[in-house]
Amino acid sequence: MRYVTSIERIGMKKGTLKATREAVVDVLEERFGRAPQSVVEVINGMNDPSLLKSLHRSAVSLGSLEEFEQVLGGCTA
Repeated sequence: MRYVTSIERIGMKKGTLKATREAVVDVLEERFGRAPQSVVEVINGMNDPSLLKSLHRSAVSLGSLEEFEQVLGGCTA
Protein backbone atom coordinates (compact mmCIF):
# COMPACT_ATOMS: atom_id res chain seq x y z
CA MET A 1 0.00 0.00 0.00
CA ARG A 2 1.28 3.44 -0.94
CA TYR A 3 2.16 5.94 1.79
CA VAL A 4 -0.01 9.07 1.81
CA THR A 5 1.80 12.21 2.88
CA SER A 6 0.28 14.85 5.13
CA ILE A 7 0.18 17.23 2.16
CA GLU A 8 -1.82 14.67 0.18
CA ARG A 9 -4.22 14.18 3.11
CA ILE A 10 -4.78 17.94 3.30
CA GLY A 11 -5.44 18.02 -0.45
CA MET A 12 -7.91 15.14 -0.19
CA LYS A 13 -9.75 16.87 2.67
CA LYS A 14 -9.98 20.09 0.67
CA GLY A 15 -11.29 18.17 -2.33
CA THR A 16 -13.91 16.43 -0.22
CA LEU A 17 -15.03 19.73 1.31
CA LYS A 18 -15.28 21.35 -2.12
CA ALA A 19 -17.31 18.44 -3.49
CA THR A 20 -19.68 18.50 -0.52
CA ARG A 21 -20.18 22.26 -0.81
CA GLU A 22 -20.93 21.86 -4.51
CA ALA A 23 -23.39 19.05 -3.76
CA VAL A 24 -25.36 21.25 -1.36
CA VAL A 25 -25.56 24.08 -3.91
CA ASP A 26 -26.47 21.65 -6.71
CA VAL A 27 -29.39 20.26 -4.71
CA LEU A 28 -30.65 23.76 -3.93
CA GLU A 29 -30.47 24.74 -7.59
CA GLU A 30 -32.17 21.55 -8.75
CA ARG A 31 -34.98 21.76 -6.22
CA PHE A 32 -35.57 25.51 -6.05
CA GLY A 33 -34.18 26.80 -9.35
CA ARG A 34 -31.58 28.99 -7.73
CA ALA A 35 -29.21 29.40 -4.86
CA PRO A 36 -28.79 33.02 -3.76
CA GLN A 37 -25.21 34.26 -3.86
CA SER A 38 -25.36 35.01 -0.13
CA VAL A 39 -26.25 31.37 0.59
CA VAL A 40 -23.52 30.09 -1.73
CA GLU A 41 -20.96 32.32 -0.01
CA VAL A 42 -21.90 31.02 3.45
CA ILE A 43 -21.74 27.41 2.25
CA ASN A 44 -18.39 27.98 0.54
CA GLY A 45 -17.00 29.40 3.77
CA MET A 46 -17.79 26.26 5.76
CA ASN A 47 -15.06 23.80 6.65
CA ASP A 48 -16.90 21.30 8.85
CA PRO A 49 -17.66 18.10 6.89
CA SER A 50 -20.38 16.94 9.29
CA LEU A 51 -22.14 20.31 9.13
CA LEU A 52 -22.00 20.30 5.33
CA LYS A 53 -23.41 16.76 5.28
CA SER A 54 -26.27 17.90 7.52
CA LEU A 55 -26.94 20.87 5.24
CA HIS A 56 -26.97 18.54 2.24
CA ARG A 57 -29.66 16.44 3.92
CA SER A 58 -31.62 19.59 4.74
CA ALA A 59 -31.37 20.77 1.13
CA VAL A 60 -32.83 17.44 0.02
CA SER A 61 -35.63 17.25 2.57
CA LEU A 62 -36.85 20.77 3.34
CA GLY A 63 -39.83 22.17 1.49
CA SER A 64 -38.52 25.59 0.52
CA LEU A 65 -35.42 27.68 0.07
CA GLU A 66 -36.61 29.89 2.92
CA GLU A 67 -36.63 26.91 5.28
CA PHE A 68 -33.11 26.04 4.19
CA GLU A 69 -31.98 29.63 4.80
CA GLN A 70 -33.39 29.43 8.34
CA VAL A 71 -31.43 26.24 9.00
CA LEU A 72 -28.32 27.80 7.47
CA GLY A 73 -28.75 30.87 9.66
CA GLY A 74 -28.84 28.64 12.73
CA CYS A 75 -25.56 27.06 11.67
CA THR A 76 -23.73 30.35 11.39
CA ALA A 77 -25.16 32.07 14.48
